[in-house]
Amino acid sequence: MKRNSNIELLRIVSIVFILLSHFSLWSEWDTSHHGLFSYALTMIYQPLGKFGAYAFVLITSYFSVKKNIDPIEHEKKQLKHSFVTMQEVWFYSILIFVVTWALNIMQPSFENVIKALFPFISQEYWFVTAYIMLVLLIPFLNIVSVQLDFRGHLALLFTLLLFDTLSLFRNGTMSDL
Repeated sequence: MKRNSNIELLRIVSIVFILLSHFSLWSEWDTSHHGLFSYALTMIYQPLGKFGAYAFVLITSYFSVKKNIDPIEHEKKQLKHSFVTMQEVWFYSILIFVVTWALNIMQPSFENVIKALFPFISQEYWFVTAYIMLVLLIPFLNIVSVQLDFRGHLALLFTLLLFDTLSLFRNGTMSDL
């Protein structure tokens, strides 16, 4: 499939949204003495990260849906790609840990060492883990997608939306507003 500039723009906007969200969530941006407008601005940034993550999943799904796909061949290719991605994340996780420790930004603790060594099971980089799982499930999701009619797709969409909305309450995101 050839490149589409609109989709590339969506990727860039998604990255900016994710960065704004992370900045508002994890930086030491003190808005308490800047008034209600500044606080409201940071609260607007936070959900943008979720939108950006959704956009990345949708872009992956858009380019992955194929009617005639051999699940075994696709899975072999995706396993190799996923392994390379995991190696890259592991490398940068260790590198960031060592650099922040060397610069005395973070003190090493048992918890921090475990997070750096096992970023996939410690939920340190939850999106990479979820993305790899999605990529590995694509051949099977393709089979389901081909079998569903329009109403089936709508039912699946609303079910997933319901689960996601419920996760907002479970994870405390809605209670923080």
